[in-house]
Amino acid sequence: MTKRIVLAGVLGGVAMFIWSSIAHIALPLGRSGIREIPDDRALLGVLHSTLGESSGLYFYPGFGSSDMKQYDQKLAANPSGLLIYHPPGGKAMTPSQLITEFLTEIIEALLLAWLMAQMRFESFAKRLGLALVIGIIAAM
Repeated sequence: MTKRIVLAGVLGGVAMFIWSSIAHIALPLGRSGIREIPDDRALLGVLHSTLGESSGLYFYPGFGSSDMKQYDQKLAANPSGLLIYHPPGGKAMTPSQLITEFLTEIIEALLLAWLMAQMRFESFAKRLGLALVIGIIAAM
């Protein structure tokens, strides 16, 4: 039984890694809903001078010491959003990032295979349905 779980986890992880690669490289799924800021040079300079080396997830406008009424006014008068910021010096895709992604997919698939082995489904269709639901949730 353990060999089957490990084999299912490894094969599932490989399949997930291949699908993720196809979805991000060959299909438009990796870019759906994402747009570029036109002529971003001035914005990039302001971001670097404001945030410097502090990598993180930021929201704007900031809440600060405002109460909800003041914050509502701030939102009405200013743009709002989320910003993922990394300081200069990063690389687009490194081998270590790919290896980390691959190992993460393997671990996720091993966990899924183990969880499914703990459940007593009488049919393959029910197991497949559970795997698909968990896979969709994990991809979100």
